[in-house]
Amino acid sequence: MPAEADTAQLAAIPTSADARVTKRRIYRTAAGGGPFRLEIELADNTTTTYASVKRDDQLGAAMVPGNTTSAGGQIAVAAIAVGGGTTTARKLYRTASGGAAYQLVTQTS
Repeated sequence: MPAEADTAQLAAIPTSADARVTKRRIYRTAAGGGPFRLEIELADNTTTTYASVKRDDQLGAAMVPGNTTSAGGQIAVAAIAVGGGTTTARKLYRTASGGAAYQLVTQTS
């Protein structure tokens, strides 16, 4: 937002048809560019307008690269190792976006 501006009005903020979407995040850069930083997390999937009054020094964490919904929230997994003759199952773990703790997603036999 320009230094002389007090407010930036956002309109037509997209919503999702995916019922799993319960919140959305808006990111922006500081004046002069740089990494995208968190402006606000909208706690719903219905809000379509927002008035930004944050200064650059009030922005939150940097956006995690590759954090998109272009695949409908799904990632294709391929070439899972079959293991040796004594392998009876395979487990697939992942972290939440930006998270550190691994969670079991699925197990195959």
